[in-house]
Amino acid sequence: MINPKLHTAEHILWQVLKNKLNLLKTRALQFNESYCRFDFVTDEELDEKDLREITEIVNGVIDENLEVIIETMPRENAKNIIDLSLVPETVDSVKVVKIGNFSIEACAGEHVKNTSEIGKFRIIEYKRIGKNTLRIRFTLDNL
Repeated sequence: MINPKLHTAEHILWQVLKNKLNLLKTRALQFNESYCRFDFVTDEELDEKDLREITEIVNGVIDENLEVIIETMPRENAKNIIDLSLVPETVDSVKVVKIGNFSIEACAGEHVKNTSEIGKFRIIEYKRIGKNTLRIRFTLDNL
């Protein structure tokens, strides 16, 4: 099972990256018991200053103690509020995860009930792994 703290932190990171970069798509996502590896496609580069800013923003969102609301709704309703491009057409009901007013996405995974449960976010690796593909590996201080 994927750790709900890591999974919810990944949603926050994804939204921060979407706000900051010209993101094309998620390439790969891997969780283990101590970290999350997040590969994504962008035509931009990140430097140390960007990584510090991303970390500060993610931790700022976590510190806001935002409620995480999970609601299952018919596909027709969900398509009016979120992007369903990654959800197969055959899926009739969609699990929608809303993190305060910060993030809203389709996701079938497990999440915390409040961002205060996540703990401190830390980037432990950043590198380019392909022409337009970047990798961020992160952990949380309370795993």
